[in-house]
Amino acid sequence: DGEIDWVAASPDGVAWVVLVEAGSGGAALLERGLVQRAWVGRRLRDWCKLAPGLSLRPDLPTRALLIARDFPRSTQLAAREAAGEEIALARWNGEPERPGLEPLPALPRPRREAEPSPARLVSVFRSGLTDADLAH
Repeated sequence: DGEIDWVAASPDGVAWVVLVEAGSGGAALLERGLVQRAWVGRRLRDWCKLAPGLSLRPDLPTRALLIARDFPRSTQLAAREAAGEEIALARWNGEPERPGLEPLPALPRPRREAEPSPARLVSVFRSGLTDADLAH
């Protein structure tokens, strides 16, 4: 039930929900971003019917841009895991009259080691026959 600072449309028609936090952007800002992104996403089709001139495309996923002075690493990881590319984080520096935004790159996903292949099972018959004996 928080406020949305603004909704924007990118040139490709993606709706962006933008939330600005004056201090550090922690888990509460991320939660608010996820909730507001879902809320806007559910209403895009109706908005486009009411205002056909909007350049929004409801068939594309709604995204959120969260802006704060800084983001704890845990919030950056949670944003990546919760929504992948649908949540973008930007660091706000400067003064309110002259803000500067620094997009934070998404944290890379850890590389998984290849799963070792299971050992090949060897059939052992009570008779002592092998698979090769039975292949003939």
